[in-house]
Amino acid sequence: MAPDDRSPGQAVLKAVLLVLSLGVGAVIFALALLPPVGAAGQAVLRIADEFNQVAEDVDLAFPRIPERSTIYASDGTVLATLYLDENRKIVRLDQVGDVTRNAVLAIEDARFFEHPGLDVQGILRALVRNVRAGEVEEGASTITQQLARNVFSTIGTEETLARKVQEARVAMRLEEQYSKEEILELYLNEVYFGRGVYGIGTAAEYYFGTNVRNLTLPQAATLAGLISSPETYSPVNDKEAAIARRNVVIARMAELGMITEADAAAAMASPLGLDITAVGNENARFPFFVEYLKAEILSDRRFGRTERARIKTLFQGGLKIYTTLEPVLQRAGDRIVARRFPDPGGPQSAIAAVDTDTGAVKALVGGQNFEESQVNLATGQGGTGRQSGSAFKPFTLVAAFEQGVPLGKVYKAASGQYVECGQYGGRYQVFNAGDGGGSGYIDMATATQGSVNAYFVQLAVEVGPPNIVEVARRMGILSPLEPFCSITLGTHEVTPLEMASAFGTLANHGVHCRPFGITKVEARGKVLLRQRHGRCEQVVDRQIADDAAGLLRLVVSSGTGTAANLGQWPVFGKTGTTNDSADVWFSGCTSQVCAATWVGHPEARVPMPGAYGGTVAAPVWHDFMLVAMRGLPPRPLPSTPQPEAAQVPHVVGLTRAEAIDVLVEAFFTPVIEMVRAGEPADVVVGQSPAGGATAIAGGQVVIQVSDGKAPPPPPPPAPGESPPGQEGDPPPGHTKDKGKGKGKDD
Repeated sequence: MAPDDRSPGQAVLKAVLLVLSLGVGAVIFALALLPPVGAAGQAVLRIADEFNQVAEDVDLAFPRIPERSTIYASDGTVLATLYLDENRKIVRLDQVGDVTRNAVLAIEDARFFEHPGLDVQGILRALVRNVRAGEVEEGASTITQQLARNVFSTIGTEETLARKVQEARVAMRLEEQYSKEEILELYLNEVYFGRGVYGIGTAAEYYFGTNVRNLTLPQAATLAGLISSPETYSPVNDKEAAIARRNVVIARMAELGMITEADAAAAMASPLGLDITAVGNENARFPFFVEYLKAEILSDRRFGRTERARIKTLFQGGLKIYTTLEPVLQRAGDRIVARRFPDPGGPQSAIAAVDTDTGAVKALVGGQNFEESQVNLATGQGGTGRQSGSAFKPFTLVAAFEQGVPLGKVYKAASGQYVECGQYGGRYQVFNAGDGGGSGYIDMATATQGSVNAYFVQLAVEVGPPNIVEVARRMGILSPLEPFCSITLGTHEVTPLEMASAFGTLANHGVHCRPFGITKVEARGKVLLRQRHGRCEQVVDRQIADDAAGLLRLVVSSGTGTAANLGQWPVFGKTGTTNDSADVWFSGCTSQVCAATWVGHPEARVPMPGAYGGTVAAPVWHDFMLVAMRGLPPRPLPSTPQPEAAQVPHVVGLTRAEAIDVLVEAFFTPVIEMVRAGEPADVVVGQSPAGGATAIAGGQVVIQVSDGKAPPPPPPPAPGESPPGQEGDPPPGHTKDKGKGKGKDD
């Protein structure tokens, strides 16, 4: 229709639509004050004229399929090629069942067949619904607006007034040039459903293994619910969120009269019924790393201000993405895990390895069969982390050193004792692995070497669990943590990549480099991103980091992690075993590479009786690191720190309990020796070293404690010997004179 042919009523409609599309309350108010159309139609017509001139230069011919993106390993070989059309099956509108069409329309644009591209009623209705719900349940953009924004890159995605006006005008021009059926068909084939899947036809195959024509009501509602936020409502990543969103769609369909209340109730009660069938990217090498990389890009605002913009950049931007992955090391990790854990129904293993100096991710072993399970055990993507057991203790060590707790600090090591954790866990009973640790007192080095739980829980109480959480955060642990005293025993879920990165902070002298997988991104000959290291920051004092790393060398040299010893390459690390042996770990570093290895059942926490981090996970780490270190020279690690000397306190004359308290407070390990001294029971009658002497803090002080009994009488003399005190027996402290005639004292 030519501009001059339009009626004043049509002009008013376009002006009103323009004002509402901008969402500017002041303009709405001004428009409301305009006199009737007949009296001031020219003013309204001028607004309409300006609106009609917006985006007149936008070519409404839909563009060709964009250029593919390619991902490369560190050696230049191709890891994956990402095509938009590889993950899209074009379907005609008449191939899409009514229930699927209705589900999409109900949640995205219920008045699609009634409005001219912009929906004033829909905007107001969505506003009311979302305010009542306290979240975005219904979008305000029409399907035509979404299509305009998604297909025509000149519109952009930024939240500006000019873009909104342009989007509104392009949407109305599309409605003038294409039929409603053509627009809906284009929309259903273009929209993104998460996990690299574009188009309703591909989504039906990927999520439910069926043809789009055969989608049931619950299936159709699940897919329709994904459109507004594919990652938030992903049935793979968060089934509860997906079901909740699906039910919102079903309720909206019932509200609109598209289905009966009975059908809605039955659909809401049904399970998700996923049947994941890969329909794109099947030939990717090392798919767990590729999925990690894709997630990194889709969460990085450098590739687009919105998630949808980043999706467009990744799958349609013609990117050349160069990565840190080392194929030789990755293949070795996959092979080692497959060889050690061949039973698909048994335990599996995950490995993450990073460069200590830069944070570059060298390899990720996230699972053995990507087609069967897309949960990345190395990163937690698609699932969660796992409890780390005692592998978490190094964060307590760092927190202790930061608060000045000396190496000589001693605690009672007995298994089964109760520790008062106060507000951080109440009265907590702690057990040592295998009931080890003995019943006496031990110092920090001994506790670290033997991974004595009782010691570390008491140390955690003294240090303060919130400080341990804060240290772990600084060093690279991003998973949720709660400040309970049991945190030092690894009771919270973390991922191998987090642990490798955090241990790298110690190997890098307190500098944490955020793990990264991309070194360079190019698009059409232009470099969009180049990085040689992750974001690096000194988060732990260098000396403290070195002391912690040096102390952890004891674990590998003579403690619970000797199976991780690499011979010529110095190693520090920590074993980890949960109390039911459902998760076992070894995390450790050379000077150049840090890696974390987890072993357990992917599907659940299944106990593995007799399994320990030092006997099951450490050998996997050892074999993997032999490949990782191939060709790298041995580089020294910090030496094991030595405790300082301290003065031994005087405890003779004190009761046993008093003496123990005094010695522990002075950072000495009390050793009790009961003696018959004729003194009152439980009184210290002797000590070694003596009070006032200088000794190594944390060392043993033997105290002789009276048992309250008199000493036994001296034994009778042997035949031919004089009884003590008789003539011929020298006095105490003298020797018998064997000279002739004169004593030597004369």
